Amino acid sequence: MFFESLYPDILERRILYYLKGRDLFNLSLLNKQMYHRFIAIRLLIQLKIKPEDVWPTLVFDFEHCDLDLSILKQLNYRFPMIKVNSLLFPEIAQYLPPYKELKVNVLDQVCFKELSQLFKSDLVTQLHIPLLPGLNETDLYYIICNMEYMTRLKKLVYQSQFDSEIAMILQEFVSKSQINEIILSKTFLDHEQLHLLTCLQNIEKIDLSYNPIFNEGIDSLSFILQGRVKSLILDGIEIGGSDISIFAQALKHSKLQKLSMMEIDLQEHVVEIFNVLPYTNIQEFHYGYPTKAAIITLVENIDKTRLKSLSLPINIEYLEKLLEKQKLDSLTIATDGNKACEIISNQIKYFKLNSFSMPFSQVSTGFQLLFPSISETVLSELDLSFNPIGDLSILEHYLPKTRLTKLKLNGCEIGDDGLKQLCRAIRKSKVKELHVHSNYFTENGIISLLYLDLRYLNVSNMGIDGKFIDRIKKSSLEVIY
Repeated sequence: MFFESLYPDILERRILYYLKGRDLFNLSLLNKQMYHRFIAIRLLIQLKIKPEDVWPTLVFDFEHCDLDLSILKQLNYRFPMIKVNSLLFPEIAQYLPPYKELKVNVLDQVCFKELSQLFKSDLVTQLHIPLLPGLNETDLYYIICNMEYMTRLKKLVYQSQFDSEIAMILQEFVSKSQINEIILSKTFLDHEQLHLLTCLQNIEKIDLSYNPIFNEGIDSLSFILQGRVKSLILDGIEIGGSDISIFAQALKHSKLQKLSMMEIDLQEHVVEIFNVLPYTNIQEFHYGYPTKAAIITLVENIDKTRLKSLSLPINIEYLEKLLEKQKLDSLTIATDGNKACEIISNQIKYFKLNSFSMPFSQVSTGFQLLFPSISETVLSELDLSFNPIGDLSILEHYLPKTRLTKLKLNGCEIGDDGLKQLCRAIRKSKVKELHVHSNYFTENGIISLLYLDLRYLNVSNMGIDGKFIDRIKKSSLEVIY
C-alpha cells in the first residue's frame, strides 16, 4: 500500500506536530512533495478540519506523477483544482469525483486514439490544444470530432494548425455545445475560414488575435457581432482600414461590452471606431495607435460613453482634458510620464478610479510627485511597470496611507536597496498582491519578500533558481518565479 511504503508512523507524527498548535497557513513541510499533501489532507479530514481552509487555492499537478493513484479514491476529497496532461488523464479519471472544473492541456505528441476516456469524459470544462509541430492532421481531426462527448466543456483554447476542414468540424461541434469562450489566436485563421465559423455568433467571449483576417474578413466580423458576443479581442490582426465603417456600424447594434484592438494601426480610419463609442454598450476598450483626431473625438465624447475601462497612448496635451471628463474605474495610458505625473498629482484628488496604469512612460522624478497625492484617492491598483524609477524611499512614508492592495513595479530598475525600502513600506500597507519581476534582486532580496504578508508575488525573469522559494514560502502565498 502507498501509505505503508512511506513509513506512515514517522511521517504522520511529524505532520501532526506541525498541525497542532501551529498556524495552518505555514505548513512549509507539507508544501514540498505531493505525498506529504495526500497524507496531510487525510489527517486534516480526521481532525475535522476542512482542507480547503488550509489550501484555498491548492493545485495538484499530475503532469509527472508516478504515485499510486488509488490514493485519490481513499481520500474521497475534491481538490480545488487538478492539472493533468492528456497522457495521464485516462488513468486518473477513474479515481476523481465529479468535477465542476477540470482543466486538461493536450501537451503530448501521443496517439490520441488511445485517449478515448479523455474525449468521452463529461468532467472536462476547459480544453487547451496548443501548437504542436509534430501533431498531424489526423490527430487534430480526431480531437475535434470527439469533443462532442465533452458535454460540460465551457472554454476551448485552440492554437494549433487551422484549415477549412477543421473550421467546418469546429462549426458543427460549437453549434451543438455549451461553450461560452473560444480562443483561436495565432492559428493563421484567414477570412475564408472565419466565414465558415458562423457558430461564433453564439459565443460570449472570442479571441481572434494575430490572425490574417484582412479587409475581406470585416463582413464576417460584423456578422458575428449580431449574436451574443460580449467580449471580442482582435489584437494584432492583419486588417485594413478602408472598410472599417462597416464594422463600426455593427458595433452600434451589438451586445459587445469589451473590445480590444491593440497592435492594429487603422491610421485615419480609426476615428470611425471612436465616433460610434457613445452609441455602443462597450464598457472596456483597448486601442494601441490612436490618431490625433481620434483622441480629440474621445476626449470630447468620453462622458457620453459607457466606458468603465480604457487603455491607449495619449498626447500629454489632451491628458488633462481626459482626466477632467472621465468617469472610469480603470485607466491605462502611455505618455510623457514625468509631465503626466505633474498633471495627475494636481487632479488626482478628483479621481474615482480604482485602477491606474502608466507603464513604459519614462517615469523617474515624477514618481516623487505622484505618490504623495495617491493617498487622497480611492485607488486600489497601481501599475508603473517598466519606468526607470529606481529610488523608492518615498514609499515608506506614503504607501501605508493609500488604499492600494495591488502594486506593479515590474522592470523599474529596483536593486536590493530599493527592495529594502519597498519591504518596509509594504509591511505597513494594505498591499496583498505584488508584481516586481524583471528587476535586479538577489536571492536574499527575494527571501525578504517571501516573509511579507502577501497573497500573490511575481518575481519571475530574474534568473533565480526557485527551489528555495517552495521551502520557505507560506502555503497561502502564490509565487510566480
